Amino acid sequence: TGQTDRSTRKGREAMDMSPKEYQEYQKQVLLNAKALAQGCVDEGLSLVSGGTDTHLALVKVTDFVESGREAELLLESVGIVTNKNLIPFDTLNSNLTSGIRIGSPLMTTRGAKENEMRNIGRLIGRTLKNKDNEEELNKIRNEVDKITDKYPMFAEEWRVDR
Repeated sequence: TGQTDRSTRKGREAMDMSPKEYQEYQKQVLLNAKALAQGCVDEGLSLVSGGTDTHLALVKVTDFVESGREAELLLESVGIVTNKNLIPFDTLNSNLTSGIRIGSPLMTTRGAKENEMRNIGRLIGRTLKNKDNEEELNKIRNEVDKITDKYPMFAEEWRVDR
């Protein structure tokens, strides 16, 4: 659509990439989203649609925590940013939700690839499964810190001034 074309052009221009470079970046975003989602599945989380074909995935969290809001806050406490999100046939209201939305563009921009994204998905699952285990949450926080130290903003691969 026209709006999609404008958004793509703006995104590419914001990163000052050639169309080919932007296409490669978008391919990596999709590969990373699939790996991130798989990492969640590896830890027993359910994906709403069974997978993803885009830059994000919806994850049902109520098998491990009370709500998407609780998951969002818990994950934020270990350094992982997500958003609570309604899922199809959600029984919770929009302030609580039964799911979270996870995405891959930020960590792709930072230079992460599939193995690291799958690990991040696993960290999401471990966090939710260990919501009351402060010792395990501290270990996860340390792992998240190591990942963010390893992948500073912006990765050399996608830098404009390279």
